[in-house]
Amino acid sequence: MEEFGGHITREDLAGYKVYRTEGMGIEQLHPIGTLPLTPVQLLTATNYRDTTRIDTSQSAQELYGVTPDLTTLSKILGGGFPSGAYGGRRDLMQRIAPAGPVYQAGTLSGNPVAMAAGAATLSVLDLERPWAVLDAKGARLEKGLADALKAAGVPGHVSRVGSMGTAFFLDHEPTDYASVKRSDTARFGRFHALMLERGVYLPPSQFEAWFLSTQHDDAVIDQVIAAAQDALGVLVAA
Repeated sequence: MEEFGGHITREDLAGYKVYRTEGMGIEQLHPIGTLPLTPVQLLTATNYRDTTRIDTSQSAQELYGVTPDLTTLSKILGGGFPSGAYGGRRDLMQRIAPAGPVYQAGTLSGNPVAMAAGAATLSVLDLERPWAVLDAKGARLEKGLADALKAAGVPGHVSRVGSMGTAFFLDHEPTDYASVKRSDTARFGRFHALMLERGVYLPPSQFEAWFLSTQHDDAVIDQVIAAAQDALGVLVAA
């Protein structure tokens, strides 16, 4: 509420939509249980890429102990095709047409190609169960980046959940949106350019997450770490 300068009160909001491990670079920042919800304010949680990048058997809701009124599943649900879905308590879903008065429709609703692609993606994930491997890859990159920042004497903190993570240019651990906003975005901009020169194309924002996939092997991760070490050295020398 503080971010709106007092212009919006709790009574003005119909609900909160929470991306607890959304792919913006603010993973693991908000202790979600502290959100000031009222009985009439719905909590919707979990972007689908949380589920596919953490574990389809243990979504962000289970990982953080959250039971939302509604769950929203977004674009990655379609395996690369545009899609989305939501679900929740029976009494709320009964409000949606044709059972209830709330009309909902979309041009691509139920698109058979997107649904087939999504089902195929889930089948591969269920067969290969890659999450432990992805978490290990994320941990390798996290440690390498953290060590590189420390060795270069550059203030920074690496925030990570599973295969998603972000290197923040901060002199303290980020714990909330206000602390993240104090990141040195100018330094990140220079770092991004230096990494690009070394063949590593990072998301062009301090506040976007880096994503690892099963195709990123240890050699690739070590290449990224080596590029970061070199780039940070140039930053310090400049």
